[in-house]
Amino acid sequence: TGTDCLVASLADGTEGFLSRRSGKFRAELRRSERKAEREGVRFDHAHEEADAQSLLERILSVEQRSWKWQAGESIFQACGMLDFYRDLMRRTAAGGTLRAVFACRDGQDLGYAFGASFAGSFRGLQMGYDRACETLSLGNLCQWQLIQRLAGEGIARYDLGMDIDYKRRWAEERLELVTLLLVRG
Repeated sequence: TGTDCLVASLADGTEGFLSRRSGKFRAELRRSERKAEREGVRFDHAHEEADAQSLLERILSVEQRSWKWQAGESIFQACGMLDFYRDLMRRTAAGGTLRAVFACRDGQDLGYAFGASFAGSFRGLQMGYDRACETLSLGNLCQWQLIQRLAGEGIARYDLGMDIDYKRRWAEERLELVTLLLVRG
């Protein structure tokens, strides 16, 4: 058994990425960008060497205002996952591979997306947004901000994680992962 993941190609940059999206997708993304700008939303890209604990605190501040948290479905509420992400972020920040973006307005973080790069690929880890800002499409806009940055860095593949309906419009490929258990005999 395994988990299928969805992957987007960034090999030909943002223009190539957009060329493989529908006209509706592109128009909605442009409309969302304009609306967010009118509403005073700005994007803050965390640097690779950023303090992982500070980034995690910013993420949790947003996450606690998300629908996922309010429904008790946030990954950070699951047993042991907060410690897992704290360690993962510490290690990727120390290795210079952590990438994070925050949607901000008036000094307050409203949305986030983060992941880590490795050998020309990027693995998205988590994203979320303040439920009160649902109409601003901050999840999509944070994702788009990451894509632009990654393409600019020459990252060729964006692993969006497990196959979930909303991710399909961002991806071109399904990667089938298989879990193997090896037992020394």
